[in-house]
Amino acid sequence: SSSSSSSSSSSSSSSSSPYNATGPVCTLCPIGTYSDVLGSDACTPCPSNSSTLDIGSPRATLCLCPPGFTGPDNTPCSPCPLGTYKPTWGAASCQACPLRRTTPRAGAVNASECVCFEGSVEVFVAGRNTSEGVSCPSSNMTGNGTSEANGTNCSEANGTNATNGGFFCVCSPGWGDA
Repeated sequence: SSSSSSSSSSSSSSSSSPYNATGPVCTLCPIGTYSDVLGSDACTPCPSNSSTLDIGSPRATLCLCPPGFTGPDNTPCSPCPLGTYKPTWGAASCQACPLRRTTPRAGAVNASECVCFEGSVEVFVAGRNTSEGVSCPSSNMTGNGTSEANGTNCSEANGTNATNGGFFCVCSPGWGDA
């Protein structure tokens, strides 16, 4: 009678869990770490200013530079210098801001962070480029594409629709290119 009770208790405990954990259980390495050694008990942190994108990364080469930082995979990443930005993860180079623009800080992520240098102002130029377009200060633009300052129609210039234009930084009065 005692043997039947012990077999029923062992079968009920074995049916509730197929594992008998007696020590540490392996877990996935968290984001920002990796483990590339079979049997390793620890996850290795990625180098400075880099991270993995997923949990459980099995290789050091999955430590990538985040947006705003650059460098080879699995090395410390450096912030993009002033006047540049980087919107993607990985080893890509930082991209330069357009003419007469810079960033207010290192590590910029988007082109939208590029602002006009001191002594220049942002204008909308309707047309394909600055030589054929009509300059309209962006601060004076209305919803219909007309500059309030002088009534210039900025939606068309020389018969060219403003969709061919763009925003540019041009020198302010009293300023020039050195």
